[in-house]
Amino acid sequence: MATGALVAFTALSAGASIVKGIQANSAYSDQGIALMKQAQIAQQESEYAALQKQREVDKTAARQVMAMAKNGVVTSAGSPLEILYETMTLGQQEVDAIRRQGAAQADLYRTNANTAFNNGRSSLFGGAADALTTIGTTIAGGAANGLWGSGSNAAGSSANGVATGWTPSITGSSSTTASGYSGTLPSIGGL
Repeated sequence: MATGALVAFTALSAGASIVKGIQANSAYSDQGIALMKQAQIAQQESEYAALQKQREVDKTAARQVMAMAKNGVVTSAGSPLEILYETMTLGQQEVDAIRRQGAAQADLYRTNANTAFNNGRSSLFGGAADALTTIGTTIAGGAANGLWGSGSNAAGSSANGVATGWTPSITGSSSTTASGYSGTLPSIGGL
């Protein structure tokens, strides 16, 4: 009866370890999915910001050309051309910086998402390993203590030639006295 309870408890404990691993994997997977969505949003937002900045730079350059042309300045050579070139170059550097920042942010989200997915898999495998450890420990402990019919303390085994277990049998007598039974009783405290 105690063996049945031990087996049931072991199965329950192993099952709980597996369920715990599954739940942790699910939570980490949800976190990873959310982080991947954040990566996509960060990339889209940075691309939008870069396009906005490029439009702003283009408008600034167009205003500069119109202002110079209005004042009779030729914009195809000399200092006016250098001013336009500088405006476009600096503007492109800002656009590139916005894109790099967005890519870095998206990469960070992706890295965190991959870490979450890996943690989930580790939790899942850890739950399975805990379950196997629980089962293995119970089997080994039960065998060492004779619960499975073997080991030094098993019922009916002997230590140093002295019987440690008792197997009753009825010899056909209906009496309730000890004469109706056979077997070797273990000694209790030298009695």
